[in-house]
Parts: sequence; structure tokens; C-alpha cells
Amino acid sequence: MSEWLPIESAPKGDETILVYDPMDGVCSAFRMSGGSNWITFPAREGELLTPTHWMPLPAPPQKGTT
Repeated sequence: MSEWLPIESAPKGDETILVYDPMDGVCSAFRMSGGSNWITFPAREGELLTPTHWMPLPAPPQKGTT
């Protein structure tokens, strides 16, 4: 698994990543190309996410493994 990285180095495009917010913990999120607001999964309407760290999503399981 990757190490947590400073949020300033997070991808600026439509790539979904894991983010850490001190108030909300860990969730998956992305920001649209050129945008500054984070869109989270699950969606958190009306809540401003201000993550401090990020890491790439892990690779999905390989076919045939349990």
C-alpha cells in the first residue's frame, strides 16, 4: 500500500483517489479538471471537504482470487 502524501501533490484531474480529512476521516474523492472542490463517495451534500493527505486507490483484486 502507498504512503499518505500531502494534498498539494494530489492529481488535478478526474482521477478517483483516497483522501484524509481530519474532521471526516478517509473517503474516496476526485475533483473535476480545473476545479478546486472535492467530490466524495459517498456524496456529502452541503459539506465542504478539506483533505490534508491523499493516496492512490489500491489495485482491484485479480480475477480468480478470493
